Amino acid sequence: TVSPAATTSWTVVAQTDDGCISVDTLTFEIQDTLFFQLDTSVCRGQAIELFGTILPADTTAHFFFQNPDLGCDTLLTVNVLGLDAPFLEIEKTICANALFTFNGIALPADTTAVFLLPGISGECDSVVTVTVNSWPPLAVTLPPDTTLRIGATLILNAETTGTEPLTFAWSPADGLSCADCPDPEISPLETMLYTLQVSDANGCSASDSMLVTVENVCTVIIPNAFTPNGDGINDFFYPRTDPCVRLVRTWRVVSRWGEIVFEKNNFEPDNQTLGWNGNRANGEPFPSDVLVWYAELEYFDGKKEVRKGDVALLR
Repeated sequence: TVSPAATTSWTVVAQTDDGCISVDTLTFEIQDTLFFQLDTSVCRGQAIELFGTILPADTTAHFFFQNPDLGCDTLLTVNVLGLDAPFLEIEKTICANALFTFNGIALPADTTAVFLLPGISGECDSVVTVTVNSWPPLAVTLPPDTTLRIGATLILNAETTGTEPLTFAWSPADGLSCADCPDPEISPLETMLYTLQVSDANGCSASDSMLVTVENVCTVIIPNAFTPNGDGINDFFYPRTDPCVRLVRTWRVVSRWGEIVFEKNNFEPDNQTLGWNGNRANGEPFPSDVLVWYAELEYFDGKKEVRKGDVALLR
């Protein structure tokens, strides 16, 4: 029996009875314990199971395996590396009044949210930071609700702010001087609710509405006296009307002897400077008297009307 401490070789010589000799070499080799290393990884907060042992992230374990036969024992070192969750950033810009949906959550403009997303197929969980920015604000403001008498005109001046170019869409478009401008002129014949929708270069939109109430009132007042004395009060003789009258086709003043002392055609009503100042054509003041006037009026709907009457010129 031998127990060498190192690898040793022996030479064996054998001789038979008849004198034959046989030589052989016997080598006894000493082998050390076998060492192996396994490096693996797992997400932080998780663990793996190896040889019935639970190994969390960032740990090292040693496993010793004895060989009951003539083979060598084995020492296995396992290093479990912990992996950080990946961090992702998402940045989105939307309109101020819009929402951005991520992972089923609706986020308004100018907000930041953090999401922990479970890993798929063994991957680590992900931390996602979502930042929602807003485009420069878009706003539109129409004048306050107002009331018009029938036949009157009004300009709808819209005040807007936003990233140009801006596009405009009015509704209803009927009766507007333009349906795609910021300041159309209207002359409604009935009460209307006007709505303006504005869109900017970023695709954002805003709207505002304005109610225009129409009064079906048409008044024509022609004075029965005037005093052209230069005091600035009642110095001109002219038709005073509501907006329903669009045009004075004829305005004529005749003396009691049939003399036409004043005539003007095709002018806008309700303008005293276009009326009669009480003088003849040569500038001579007409004396106090009662005269006959004749008027042909044209209304907003194209209808025409002739009116006649008397007026007293008082000096």
